[in-house]
Amino acid sequence: MYAFALYNTLTIGPVSWYIEGNYKTRDAITGLDSAGNSVLMNKTGNAVYSTLNISKKGLGAIFIFKRVENFTLRTSANETGIYGELNFEPPVARENSLRLPSRYFAPSLEQHELAFGSEVTWTPVKKLSFLFNGSYIRDFLFEKEIQPGHPNFFAEGSVEAHYRPIRTFDVELGFQYILYNRPIYQQDGGNIPAEYNVHAYTPFAEITHKLPKKMSYRIELQYQYVPADFGQWMYGLFEFNVAPHFSFAASDMWNFKPDRNNVEGIYQVPHHFYSVFVSYTQGANRFSLNYVKQVAGIVCTGGVCRYEPAFSGVKFSITSTF
Repeated sequence: MYAFALYNTLTIGPVSWYIEGNYKTRDAITGLDSAGNSVLMNKTGNAVYSTLNISKKGLGAIFIFKRVENFTLRTSANETGIYGELNFEPPVARENSLRLPSRYFAPSLEQHELAFGSEVTWTPVKKLSFLFNGSYIRDFLFEKEIQPGHPNFFAEGSVEAHYRPIRTFDVELGFQYILYNRPIYQQDGGNIPAEYNVHAYTPFAEITHKLPKKMSYRIELQYQYVPADFGQWMYGLFEFNVAPHFSFAASDMWNFKPDRNNVEGIYQVPHHFYSVFVSYTQGANRFSLNYVKQVAGIVCTGGVCRYEPAFSGVKFSITSTF
């Protein structure tokens, strides 16, 4: 199999346009048939990716376009997920850092994907800024070959306001809406009806306050209404930092009003998902210990989003930077 790429960046004043085209010759790949079943195919592939950046005083914007058709590059057609990858396809959907807004994330699809994204930052005054974000992903085959009745894969719209009244105090308020196609991204099968597409509504707030002697604290508050999945969530986190070495945090993710008809068929009564965290940083090394009880779903950490199963226990990690 052979693969080719052609790319270019054009900059004129405050505008920068990047575009790349990719093509690969016929190769054995794994895809989905019209019933949502995994099948082996022998096809060529192509991908187009483009971004348009506009930057002016007080205003910045980026617009993204991506079209992918059977562009799978792996060491074996039997490899899936993160295994055996030979290339990277950047996702168009935003990687959110907050717990509830990050629960539904759309990774890149290798078979058929038509994606649009945009992000606009507006700073009317020095102490106040706004962020507007939107993305839309669908099947570009109008005959809906991948999954009949599910042409829309993902949609997100969010608005955030960031206010800094004084140098040591930050307040962030926002709201997010997401449409998430469970059968496509979690491979639940092609027999799930369209009403089980997830619609999530999430307001959130974050406060950061810097204290004397290199100390600070951060508070997160989030609510999520997600019918046809887990119902209603509340999330709260308190984090205390002593720079440059120590960080402590405690959080609770509370499914206080579960949807009794959710797809999972579990959590028929309210559940708490607690987490207690401590970390120590020395130079380029960071040691962290975390007791966590988590529900199955997308977890974003350090700019990487992945699906994790339900878990209750202790996690220990070491991160070193070279």
